[in-house]
Amino acid sequence: MIQIVEERFARRLAEEIGKLRADVHEGLASQRVELLTRMTNLEAKVREELANLRADFREELAKLRAESREESANIRGEFKAALAETKSSMVRWMFLFWITQMAAFLAILWKVIP
Repeated sequence: MIQIVEERFARRLAEEIGKLRADVHEGLASQRVELLTRMTNLEAKVREELANLRADFREELAKLRAESREESANIRGEFKAALAETKSSMVRWMFLFWITQMAAFLAILWKVIP
């Protein structure tokens, strides 16, 4: 009688363990599916955020390039104006130097030739 009860208990225990294993596998499978779904959603969000960041970066880079070009053009304009001013100043001083040289030469000639 004890042996029959032990066999029934062992069989019942094996059945329950089998059911428990099936439930655990089923639960793990549903957890895997849920985890994969979450990971896929997270990956999509990360890709979208990266795309937005790239777009923002490109936009900011384009603005910086435009500002750089504008600043470079301003510097070139200022340089050309300063160069023109320097050239005109040099021409004035050269003209003054030539006039004084001519005056000195004429004065020497006037003194030498009576």
